[in-house]
Amino acid sequence: MSTPFSRPRPPIVATFVPEKDWPVDAHYTLDLAKKNLLADGVLLDNQDAIAALHSELLRKGASRIGYIGWDNAAVLSAQEREMAANEQTPAPAFVRRIDWRDKNYLGHIAETIADEIKSTSTPPDALLCGDGEIGVAVRKALISSGLDAIRVASPDDYPESRALAITVYRQDFEKLAEQTFNCLLAQNQPGWEASVDRKS
Repeated sequence: MSTPFSRPRPPIVATFVPEKDWPVDAHYTLDLAKKNLLADGVLLDNQDAIAALHSELLRKGASRIGYIGWDNAAVLSAQEREMAANEQTPAPAFVRRIDWRDKNYLGHIAETIADEIKSTSTPPDALLCGDGEIGVAVRKALISSGLDAIRVASPDDYPESRALAITVYRQDFEKLAEQTFNCLLAQNQPGWEASVDRKS
């Protein structure tokens, strides 16, 4: 049983491939979703997730890692994940930000990105994607373009991740629920205050 505000046991990062899974430690953190709102949450530690995925790509031999994420400053997780990716790879091999308003055209945009990568003289050998939806769309587009050797990693585990051999940050939802319950218990104690303030 976790104590309030402590990190639960680490969930798993795994690459789903037919031959083998590759586990890597990962963590969660407590933070406030929006400053001045009277609610707290147990959310994914985006910095740890991106760092773990980046390390896994390096371990598998990647040396030219790119980043593809959402271009939406209103989504804090999108900001945090891109900032974390920039810390891991200050000079990424490839960077694209997809406009949030184009979410319904993600498949087409991913195909355009794959075509652009195919035409570059030094393409990335791995792509770190800001979420699972982008990861799935990009991986499909890479395969269709004959670029299936380019590895793809994402913080979210989507139903298609295993079949597409996407490296994911597999989140332990049982531990998330346990930590949330512990936080609610802690809030009923005198003098409670959030341990981490996630700035808006």
